[in-house]
Amino acid sequence: MSDIKRYRGGRAIAVILDKLGWLAAVAGLAVAGLAVVTTAGDWITQLSAALPGVILSVVGLIAVTVAQLTRAAMDGAEAMREVAALTRDRPRADPDARTALRAAAAHAAKSEPPDDVPAAPPSLGLRAKAEAPKLTAAKPDRKDAKIHPIFSARPPGAS
Repeated sequence: MSDIKRYRGGRAIAVILDKLGWLAAVAGLAVAGLAVVTTAGDWITQLSAALPGVILSVVGLIAVTVAQLTRAAMDGAEAMREVAALTRDRPRADPDARTALRAAAAHAAKSEPPDDVPAAPPSLGLRAKAEAPKLTAAKPDRKDAKIHPIFSARPPGAS
């Protein structure tokens, strides 16, 4: 595919939004700083005077983020278009080769992998597989023991 980028209109809007976002962010910081310096009074008054500048700065940074996300989406769309073109132009695989690959994969799945794990040294005192204890479900000692309702198949209150 050529190096010419598509989505020229979208890219132009993203560039404009990016530049305006950075301009708003810097202007917002300048307005906030100027408001703090020129406002007399306590810190609450200065904070309330600087708030519009801070909001303008945050909105500018959000605009920059949206512009970058827009460019990323367009780059991803172009990359997928190139992948689709490469896939479309690729020669098809030979059916006999695919059959041979499937047969090899099936044979590999049937054969057991070699046991490459060394045996544990006897000094660890591990039990062999034959000595492993049997795990059985715990059974109540009494036949009249009631099963908790949460473990029964009946809804609570049903007889």
